[in-house]
This record gives sequence, C-alpha cells and structure tokens, in this order.
Amino acid sequence: MTDIPFYWLDIFTSEPFKGNPAAVFLMKTDLEDKTYLNIANELGLTETAFTEKIGESEYRLRWFTPRGEVPMCGYATIATAYTLAKEYGVGSPISFHTMSGVLPAEINEDQVTINFPLYPLIKKTEDERLLEPLGVKNYVELRCSDTPLIFMVELENHEQVSKLNPDPSIRNLLKEMNAYFIIATARGKKPFDYVHRVFNQGGEDHGCGVAHCALGPYWQMKLGKSKMRSLQPTERGSEIFVELTDDATRITGSAKLLIKGTLSI
Repeated sequence: MTDIPFYWLDIFTSEPFKGNPAAVFLMKTDLEDKTYLNIANELGLTETAFTEKIGESEYRLRWFTPRGEVPMCGYATIATAYTLAKEYGVGSPISFHTMSGVLPAEINEDQVTINFPLYPLIKKTEDERLLEPLGVKNYVELRCSDTPLIFMVELENHEQVSKLNPDPSIRNLLKEMNAYFIIATARGKKPFDYVHRVFNQGGEDHGCGVAHCALGPYWQMKLGKSKMRSLQPTERGSEIFVELTDDATRITGSAKLLIKGTLSI
C-alpha cells in the first residue's frame, strides 16, 4: 500500500468555498496514467495536480480532469506552488516541468505568480456556432486563436457576462470543434478592468488562469494597460491579476488551504 499526501485548496480567493477548488498530490514516484485518472475521478474536481520533486525547487507537474490529462492549468499550478511553499518550505521561484514546457512560479505571502505563454486572439472570425448555445445574440467582437483553439466573444457590458446561462449542448459542440474553450468577456466595473466567464468541454470553469493567455493581450490592446485586474463572476467568484510582458502572461492569484489528507492505494 502506498500513502500519498494531498491538499485541497481554493484558488483565486482568500476565502474558503470561493474561487476555484483544486487538489494537489505529492508523488514520490510516477504512477500509471489510469491511476491518476481514477484519482481525479474519485475527487470529482475540475483539475487535480500531481507533482514530483526532480531537483532543488524543480518539480515535474501533470494535471488531470475526470476525463483525462490536460496540457496546461493555471489554478492547479498556483495550488501546487502554494502547497510546496507553505507546507514544505520550498524556496521561490519554483520551476515546474510540464508537457507545455517549464513554468516558473513566484510565491509572495499568500499570492502566487505564474509565467504563462501568450495566446493572442489574432483572428476575427465569423464562426458563430457557439453563440446560440452560449445564449449570445448581440456582441461587440468575436475572435479566436490558432493553437490551442480558443474562442472569445466580447459582450456589451459586464452584466451580460454575469447573466449568461448556456445550454449544456455547448459542451458537445466544443468537443466537435476540438476547441479548448469559449470565453465571454466585457469591460469591468471598478476596481476590475474586465470580467470574463469560461466554458469548456466539462462545463463552466470557476477560475481559469490559462484564459488570460488570450484575454490579457486582447484587453491590453483595447485598454492600453499591461497590468490589469479581472473578475470571473460565477457563484464562487474568482479575482485574478494579469501582467503582460513581451513574451509572457504573468497571472497572480491568492490561495486558501482547505483540507489536508492522505490517499492510500
């Protein structure tokens, strides 16, 4: 029998039961993918992170949903960095070796900053297939990125974003289109620069860091700002700080540790 320590955290919030929940497992050896998937299924969270030390402040990191492994996850990375720093005293910065490359994480008090790539929404598109199940009739702009395929629709105001109630069929359509997710966004109400909601093949994401790899460059272009504050207005609510550099999207979020435990398999 193997005992694996794990931690359950809420990310993009300093309050329990807010933000986006994620679990972090500290591995001593790599396991079969089927085992990782079974663990993710058992917990039922949107994302579960598995990390293994490979050097001084160097860790391998993988992310699993109940459906399978994903190439990148922002909030589960923040959860992992926070856990390593606060529970194990790992020094900042921490380098995570992932299937999407090396992601450096900086820890400052209860906040974690991750450097992510840029996914500019360079193409305007007339592909409106996702808009009907999303519940959108009028919009300001519709764009997409190439790799990964991300759709973004800008709405006229933040209230429209908050009131969206998509049809569940949008999940299947995203699968058919092989799209990562669709983002609905609008200019925010102070103190927030913009608001956004993210819908993927598993449903709504309550706090999505990767979305800002696309949203950050878009709102930088529209607002003329490189540092921005965003609100993801789901029932749990997530606050995310975004900074754009020449070659990275820097995403900062808070974390709240909720549960410590041990998995025995």
